Amino acid sequence: MVDGPMMKSLPAERFEGPCRRILWPAAALLLLAVGACMPVFGATETGATHALLINGGSRPEINYLSHLHHLQDMVALLRERGVPPGRIHIFSADGEDPAPDLAARDTLPPQFWLLAGTVVGRKLRPRTEVVNTHWEGHPLKPASRAALKEWFETRGRTLVPGDRLLLFVTDHGVENSDDPDNGAIALWQEELPVSELKALLALLPRGVVTVMVMSQCYSGTFASAIYDGVSPEPTGGVCGFFSTERDLPAYGCYPEGRDRDRIGHAFHFIDALRRHPAAEDAHLEVLLGDGTPDVPLRTSDAYLERLVSSAAGARGAAFDTLVDSSLAEAWRDRAAWEPEIRLLDRLGEAYGTFSPRSLAEIAALNRELPDLSERMKTYAERWKVAFNSVKVENLRSFVGERPEWKERITDESIAKLDADGRAALILELLPQLEKHAREHPERWK
Repeated sequence: MVDGPMMKSLPAERFEGPCRRILWPAAALLLLAVGACMPVFGATETGATHALLINGGSRPEINYLSHLHHLQDMVALLRERGVPPGRIHIFSADGEDPAPDLAARDTLPPQFWLLAGTVVGRKLRPRTEVVNTHWEGHPLKPASRAALKEWFETRGRTLVPGDRLLLFVTDHGVENSDDPDNGAIALWQEELPVSELKALLALLPRGVVTVMVMSQCYSGTFASAIYDGVSPEPTGGVCGFFSTERDLPAYGCYPEGRDRDRIGHAFHFIDALRRHPAAEDAHLEVLLGDGTPDVPLRTSDAYLERLVSSAAGARGAAFDTLVDSSLAEAWRDRAAWEPEIRLLDRLGEAYGTFSPRSLAEIAALNRELPDLSERMKTYAERWKVAFNSVKVENLRSFVGERPEWKERITDESIAKLDADGRAALILELLPQLEKHAREHPERWK
């Protein structure tokens, strides 16, 4: 997405995702192809692919199990693509330290919605436990600045021109409101800002291309890694794809197991890479298909924003005005922009809105969204209350017809159960509760 003055007027509501996703393709028509990234994999390429995978975790209680699953899925993908274990390097939390460093809880059965929102459901929800990260056959290095620096100074220097480094980050991010282009990755009990990552990447031999895939909060801040701080133009050695903009949190961190929902940018990007040889194509699939509030973007998007902002300043024009005048000129030859028009159409269809042709149209829609959002929140809350009332009534009726369950689901009885006992109770209760609900057609409907 282009993150310019027109974006700053958007209210910080959860409907931002669709609006911001639609905005970038419209503005992208300002330029002919702005190179994004070479493929991460490909049979016709020279050089080798190396992978540096990072899950900093920050601290034990928020180093969620989903982060580990992101790493595991990415390693599985790399191995499928022929990248040998010796070229895959994993930095996760405290590394091989046996101290507990991972927040995890059991996956809930699909039927648990029958209890969600009830007192019994709240008592039976799995409790988060902090355990030690263990990944058989995969040595883990600590996600620390010192360990990363050592890798770049040693192993990183052995890469050769033509090699590609996939830098994958699934983690928590840190916003920098004073300098939005210098946010940070949350490593293990410390941080790695953009400026320090750029210094590490500079240690790689010239001719090595780094492709970043980052899913942490505020990950868009790392788009500025394409500049060396000296030239106003990108170095050409770094590009990347990010879950969201530099001023927005990301979605997809949770302590449940892998099968919960597989939600968020990292899961979707990895899945898309299984269908596409190039990260650019995977990004476009995620842009269209990821229904979370994330706002996927590329380094080329950030580069385009800088170019357009500079041109607007030089002409003394507002950013939106320059964009829309350029778009109006482009639309005179619609055939030349057919792929982009189709993308706009698909984005509009995916998010239930129109296919925009100007930023002015986006701004008009944006003015309507706050009122619509408030109405939808009201309706959603009413439905939630009604839905929970039906579930409470179903549970009350169930216990009335099966009195043997009455004592088993009291607060006192549940409190005596350990994790295994609660899981066993859930697995026994839910099928019977669903059967009871289905036996009352009006309630089930």
